[in-house]
Amino acid sequence: MNDTNSGLKESSEDVELTPWEPNGLLRRVDRREVELSRGFLRSKPERWVPNLMLHWTPLIHSVGADIRIIEVRPILNPPQMAEQGVMLALGKHFIVVGADSSFQSSILDAIVPDSTPKARSVVLEYLGRRLLGSLAISWGGQETGRVRVFGGIQVDSHEYGGAVKIVAMINGRPATLFLFLSGTLVDELDRLWRLELLSLNRAAPSAQKAFFEIAQLAVPPAALSEYLRSGQAVDLDVAMSDNFVLRIGDSTSISARMCEVESNLGCEVVLIKSPPPAFPEGFDRFSVVFGTIDCDSTMIAEWCQPGVVIDTGLPLGDRIELWVNGVKSGKGVLRSYKGRFAVEVD
Repeated sequence: MNDTNSGLKESSEDVELTPWEPNGLLRRVDRREVELSRGFLRSKPERWVPNLMLHWTPLIHSVGADIRIIEVRPILNPPQMAEQGVMLALGKHFIVVGADSSFQSSILDAIVPDSTPKARSVVLEYLGRRLLGSLAISWGGQETGRVRVFGGIQVDSHEYGGAVKIVAMINGRPATLFLFLSGTLVDELDRLWRLELLSLNRAAPSAQKAFFEIAQLAVPPAALSEYLRSGQAVDLDVAMSDNFVLRIGDSTSISARMCEVESNLGCEVVLIKSPPPAFPEGFDRFSVVFGTIDCDSTMIAEWCQPGVVIDTGLPLGDRIELWVNGVKSGKGVLRSYKGRFAVEVD
């Protein structure tokens, strides 16, 4: 993270180093979110229904409504909703359309203003059935078998694996609609998205080493032995935070945040940066890392998506490794020094 030579301190006994204790400080991510973060949660649902708007444009134009989609996003934990909805059964999968009172009011005021409560109820169910029917017709995935639609479904009477959140502006009023998805459908969409990623990234190198890096320093070769001396304190000149870097081989540098996955160190991808910054000629690359894992082309393709959460398999703690020019050369303990990260060398 820091590509300049940082100052050496005398020793850990002469410098006021304090412990770095990540437990309880980092965001906790459950196993289900980790598993779906590479596929379903990164997917673009509109890709699977490319012709959906063709079924709605005539209706929108006929009533003169201004309806614009602002956001379509998969989510893992949909909200509880007491309203009634409409269900679409797709073979072993199902989808339930649910909308809160503000969305219902916005869409009905745009399409059937000043209508009676009974008429509004009929129109609302019609819109739900029409949406699910157009989803089924537009679906670009594999065959799902028999398609059935049911009205009058109590939304919160079913269990869901996730949802698609749709935010729209209806005549200038914000409104949110949810497509609640069965667990089997979430798993299927997760599988399909990961297959698509793999098909687009077959040219990636088959095997590389991934480094979960806190900092890297440019060190003159003559000073390297001091950086590796037992008891040495090294100021990394990196402010203490949950930020670190995932480096994959020599070609990819990913900004990430630390998190906790069942007492392991987790890595939440923030921004893909490729290639890493140039390293000064004539200096050794001194890297401070939590650890490394081997990864293949499939893993790399999935990791290179902002929002992905990786379980590194490394115990969450303050133990670190010291690497010089890609060779493991020592170990140590991550410490704090004046609000910055520091290393106490074993």
